[in-house]
Amino acid sequence: TIIARNRAWRWISVLTAVLIAGGAVYLSQNEQWAQAARWKSTADQDVAIVIDGSGSMSIEVDGQSNFANAITEAQKLITALGPDDHVSIIVAGGIVKPATIEPINVRSDLDEIFSNLKPVGGEFSVIEALSVAASSLDAGTQPAKKIVIISDGQGLGWERDNPTRWEFVADTLNYLPTQPKVVARFLPLPSTFQNACISEVKFNRTVIGIDREVAIDVRVENTGYEAIEPSGIQLLVDGQPLGSKEIGVIEPGESRLISFQHQFNVSGAHAVDVKLLIEDDLADDNSQTNIAQVLPSLNVLLVDGSGSTEPLEMPSTFADIALTRSFAESDDDTELVIEPLISTRS
Repeated sequence: TIIARNRAWRWISVLTAVLIAGGAVYLSQNEQWAQAARWKSTADQDVAIVIDGSGSMSIEVDGQSNFANAITEAQKLITALGPDDHVSIIVAGGIVKPATIEPINVRSDLDEIFSNLKPVGGEFSVIEALSVAASSLDAGTQPAKKIVIISDGQGLGWERDNPTRWEFVADTLNYLPTQPKVVARFLPLPSTFQNACISEVKFNRTVIGIDREVAIDVRVENTGYEAIEPSGIQLLVDGQPLGSKEIGVIEPGESRLISFQHQFNVSGAHAVDVKLLIEDDLADDNSQTNIAQVLPSLNVLLVDGSGSTEPLEMPSTFADIALTRSFAESDDDTELVIEPLISTRS
């Protein structure tokens, strides 16, 4: 569809800019693998095929899932390659599963691999998949290198707002003896595709204690083609529902940030689940879990360089007082009791 094609080119332009900045590769979209001349190289080549095995690839187009369509596309590509070209297969979703450790040339072995491939679910871990593809190509012996991504172009997992990670990918690909070409093939989605998803659940600080509330920020995106209105969004901690919020109408391509406040009363690991209350074309991405590691206390080391032995003349004393939480009441007045903290003077 036109919408799918425009979305694919949008991703390509973003990734091209990042990867060219890294000096490693470029991305392009090829609609027909049958143009064999474009895939045969003057030199024998190693080709790593990365197949999107995320949850969205279960969506059917013309009666067949896009994961099955991706396998068909990969088989067409292999047919278009030269007889001495070697191929490795990688399936990536929430985890990355290489079907071959290094590129192989036996076509019957590749046919058997394709017959056993299954989607892995989750969101498409593109950067991890490219890193695995780079390792596979590094193990290959052919002089030319190529990476082919076959995906439905859903935005989750591409980390388009994280250029540092993409620079890492560029550096990894630059390490190869031959800089590979990276080609992305985006499969169409149904023209009436409706999907809202939770793309991120994060806490507003890295150190979480039992002494105060923490903000739980949730990003909701509309990755479909139509406006959509969830009934709400629900927060659960350790399986217990703690409330919900309304979201309203979300337009196609729009994202919205919803924030919850919660105070943990018990230290340790806690499962924080967020669920979209909606029925759309893809249920797998309507919930997401993050783990909060809650600390009972935080040890603080105060280093004082003043050299003084008088407490009130030591700058660290005031920080010591500020960090102290224990107060004891007497009959006459309130007395501040300073708990001993480790202090080092130099």
